[in-house]
Formats: sequence, structure tokens, C-alpha cells
Amino acid sequence: MKKGFYFIGCYQEDKEGKEYFGVDLVEGSYEYYGKLFIHRGMDYKTFYDKWRVSHIDSGSCIVSDVNLASARMLAKKMKDFKIWGLRTYEELSSAINSANSSDNSAYKEEVKAITTMRLDRA
Repeated sequence: MKKGFYFIGCYQEDKEGKEYFGVDLVEGSYEYYGKLFIHRGMDYKTFYDKWRVSHIDSGSCIVSDVNLASARMLAKKMKDFKIWGLRTYEELSSAINSANSSDNSAYKEEVKAITTMRLDRA
């Protein structure tokens, strides 16, 4: 487990009050698992169930509010999916939406498996 700074994706508001998806620098604990990582912000260090599994390139959260054992298990189970090769939040969102609405999506089976796995706990 490393301690330090990492980037996550989150909705933010610009100075005109418009919401957009951007990256934020957070301090806390984290571990890498291929294209995924598990993390918990420093503000939650006394909460055992505030771990998240996120996509490194886009910063998108896949699973939140789980314990460390569950976060590690989920990251290990999900790390080899091809969908994580997508780099941006927009690409990832588009692939997921396409998989949910079309039978011809390249990621349909992966999105279905991820959706089911998200409920697993250690």
C-alpha cells in the first residue's frame, strides 16, 4: 500500500456554475492493479469501508464504499478486461452505454460481467 497523492475523476463546477467531469488531486492510500487502482482519501482513514476501485486513465470510479479486502478482490477480478484500455471518461461512458443498448457492442459481455462483479464482497 502506498501513501501519497493520486488523481481521480469527479464532477466539478467551473466559475460560471457549469458542471463538467475533470480530475482532482487527492491525498490518501492507494494500490495499482493493472489499469485499475484501489484508493481511499486521507479524510477517510478511520473508515474501514470507504475504499474505491477506479480506472487509472480516466479516474472513473467503478465501485465505492467497500472494505479493503473487497476492493482488492474486485480489482484483481476486473483488471484484465479489455474495456480498461480506453483512456478517457467519455470513451468509457460511450462504450458502457453502447454495451447496454446494443447487442453488437464489442464490450457487451465485459460490461455485463463487471456489472455483476460490482456486487461481490470479500
